Amino acid sequence: MPKHPPRLPRPWLSRLAAIAAIAAILPTATATAQSSVGCSAEMAVGATSVAIDPSHVGMPGFVLLSATRGDHEFGYLSPAGWVADDVPAPHQWMLVSALPSSFRFDFCLPELRHLEWSSEPFLACSQTSFFAAGFELHATYGALTPAIETAVAQRAELIGRRNAQLIELGRNPVAFDRERWIDALVMREARERVQHVMTIPPGVDCRPPDTGGGN
Repeated sequence: MPKHPPRLPRPWLSRLAAIAAIAAILPTATATAQSSVGCSAEMAVGATSVAIDPSHVGMPGFVLLSATRGDHEFGYLSPAGWVADDVPAPHQWMLVSALPSSFRFDFCLPELRHLEWSSEPFLACSQTSFFAAGFELHATYGALTPAIETAVAQRAELIGRRNAQLIELGRNPVAFDRERWIDALVMREARERVQHVMTIPPGVDCRPPDTGGGN
C-alpha cells in the first residue's frame, strides 16, 4: 500500500469498477491457487483475487491492487490499467456498488515505455514479464459499513451541536466534511486488510516464435 494512501473520490460511490475480462489465463508452478500468469494471444497477462469478509458482502466499497518492488512503491491497477504512481486520481479507483464474496483482478503485465514527444514514461501491456518480474502484488478492499455510517452521523451531530454554541457566542461555525470522514474511516480499515496475493514470476514470454522472415 502507498505510504500515504490517497483519499477516495468524492462522492466516491458515484463510479463503478470497470475491468475487462482477459481470456486464457494459464497457471504456473509459481502461482498460488488463486493467482496465475500466462498468455492471452501475444500479451502477457495475470490474474489474482482478494477475498471479501462475508459480513461486508453486498456493501458499497472499493478494491485495490498495488505493486511494490523491494522497499519501493511502484503503482496500482486502475480501471484503465497499471499506473506508475502511488496517488490514484478519483476516477482511477475501482469502485463497486455491492462487494462480492471475492473480487478478481485481471491485468496485463506492464512495461515502461517512452514517447518521442514526452519525457514522462508510461506503462503499457507487455509480451513478457521481463520488466514486471519480481513485483509483489498486494490486494485490499474498503467497505462502507453501517458502523462507519453511524460514526460519521454521530460526528456530524457533535459538530452541529458545537456549531450552534459557537454561533450563540458570535463565532464562526466549524465546517464538517462528511465525505472526508467517510474516506478516512473506510481507508483506515482497508489498510488493516492488506494482503500479499502474488509475486510476478520471471520467464513469461508470449512473443511469437522467430521464423527468420527470409525468402
